[in-house]
Amino acid sequence: MTVTAPSIFKLKGQSTAFLTAFGHGGEHWVGATFFILLPYIKNDLGITYFEAGVLVALYHASAFVSNFAGAAAIDMSGRRVIFLVASLTCSGLALLSAGFAQSYIVLCALIAIIGAGNYLWHPASISFLSEQFPDNKGYIFSIHGLGASIGDMVAPVVAGILIAAFSWQQTAMINSVPVLIAALVLLIFLLPRETKPKNSDNNGLTWNTYVESFKSLIKDKMILGLAGIASSRQVAQAVLVMFIPFYLADVLKVSPWFVGAGLAAVHAGGFIAAPIAGTVSDRIGRRPIIQAGLLGSTVLVLALTFIDNTTLYISCLAGIGFFLFATRPVLLGWMMDIAPPEMGASATGTVFGIQSIFAMFAPLIGGVIADSYGITAVFYFAAVAIIISNLIAALLPKDTPAPSAT
Repeated sequence: MTVTAPSIFKLKGQSTAFLTAFGHGGEHWVGATFFILLPYIKNDLGITYFEAGVLVALYHASAFVSNFAGAAAIDMSGRRVIFLVASLTCSGLALLSAGFAQSYIVLCALIAIIGAGNYLWHPASISFLSEQFPDNKGYIFSIHGLGASIGDMVAPVVAGILIAAFSWQQTAMINSVPVLIAALVLLIFLLPRETKPKNSDNNGLTWNTYVESFKSLIKDKMILGLAGIASSRQVAQAVLVMFIPFYLADVLKVSPWFVGAGLAAVHAGGFIAAPIAGTVSDRIGRRPIIQAGLLGSTVLVLALTFIDNTTLYISCLAGIGFFLFATRPVLLGWMMDIAPPEMGASATGTVFGIQSIFAMFAPLIGGVIADSYGITAVFYFAAVAIIISNLIAALLPKDTPAPSAT
């Protein structure tokens, strides 16, 4: 089903979307910083790839808890922005504290807090934007994704430069400052714009109403199908984001600055692709864009295993980001097309919660593969995960339309 494309120039209140995107950039700034620090944490603490994978697994395990518990609190309270501020504040303070960590155990606890804070962002932000812009979700979520891409691009470069000059601990402390500033900006400028959900007579849901609505939500085959796509895709993303810096630092032996540039290249591709994919999906539907993005990602991830030239490797990373991250706003738009408006945070929390379970085990499996067979073998694992994601997308109903726009 084809519908008329929304005109982005007729959208009102886009400053709200850009403020939220700014906060999203801060949230991804923390995660990107962590993954650049990881190879240097490993070397400094003398841990294995598997033990490094435990840190990443804790990041995703805490995300599982915050997605479900946080989503329930968000929908029942009817508040969104205050949770966005809390997300940034917790993540920023945990990153700052990581700079003072002297042991692996303490670092594990702080990484768990970073993961919980980071993933609390999504149920609040996606439901908030869906309420504010109900007819242009693909475009709005692509703007939201641009903020993430900017954070993902800039943070690795800054962290790489800082690590070359200072220690990873000092880098963690310095890179926490922009996140805390972003939290303050949202508190001052975005919080006054929050309104209660349009389809709710109260500020939020009662517990009984919430439970009944949640039961219906988790029985929805489309929601579960989208969770399957998101989970397989997230496995690939978790493995790639973790092991690309390791490959650059340990195999190609490039400088910390170049390690940061490599991870930034992945997200630069997403920065270009997200607004294109999101806007086109508003016009022709979600599934074709998702399948094209996943197919392109698979081909390029496999290509990584044959490249040893650093310049060509960086170019390939940008291509992976272009295709893989193009699917992110489209998946979110598809999910919010289906979910009841008053359950937007819980729908987001369900999908992100389920995918965080898979993402939790992905770095552990990747660590075992890397320790046993080398880092190159990990990329085959990522490619298989993307293929599974595309197969699930192919099985979803073909007649799911793009949302009508006014």
